[in-house]
Amino acid sequence: MASEPTISTDLIHTELTGENNPTSEDFEDLFNQFMLTNRHFVANLDLKSIDGIDLYGNVDIAEIRSCGRESTKCVRFTFACLWKHKLLYTKYCESPSQLEYFITKTLPTLKYNEYANELSSTEPSQELSQKLMKHLPKNENVVSLYDECCVCLESVKTKTSCGHHLCYKCESKIKNKNCPMCRARYEHSQEDCDEEDE
Repeated sequence: MASEPTISTDLIHTELTGENNPTSEDFEDLFNQFMLTNRHFVANLDLKSIDGIDLYGNVDIAEIRSCGRESTKCVRFTFACLWKHKLLYTKYCESPSQLEYFITKTLPTLKYNEYANELSSTEPSQELSQKLMKHLPKNENVVSLYDECCVCLESVKTKTSCGHHLCYKCESKIKNKNCPMCRARYEHSQEDCDEEDE
C-alpha cells in the first residue's frame, strides 16, 4: 500500500509573509501534490488573524459538483472565527492558477464585512449595499437585524450572550471576555443561543 504523500504548506506561508517569491510552477507543483492526497487530508494554516479577526484556517481536499458536471477534486481553504467558531470564508481552487490567484491576490485583500458577518474581497456592489444599510431609517416600521457595536459603533448582527452587540474585530481585542457594556462574562454569541433554542 502506497504511503500518503507529504504536503508542505510552507509555500503558502512564505507567500503570505513575503519571505519568498513563488513562481507559477511552484503553485502548480503544490496543487499537484494536493491532488495526489486522499479526501481525508487536512492541514492547519498558521494564521493568527485576518483584518483584525482572530481566526484559524484549514486547507483540505474537497469534491464539488456542478449541474451537469462530474464531481471535481479541489483544494478548499476555510477560515473560522475563534470567538464563535463561525465559518467566515471558504474558497475552492480547482486549478493551479486559481490556487495562485487566491494565495497571491485574494487572501491578502480579505476584509471583514460587518453586514454579512464574513470575510470577503471588497467589491463595489457590496460597498454600495453596506452604505445603503447605514442609511436605512430607524423607526418602529423598519426593524433591522443590525445595531451598533458597543465598542466601534459599526453596524453588526453579532451579540454577546448578555445581549450587547459586538463585532468580531472588537471581540478579538478583548482578552478577559467581559462585555464592554455590562462587564458580564460571555463565552459565545447570542446568535448561538438563538440557534440552539430552535
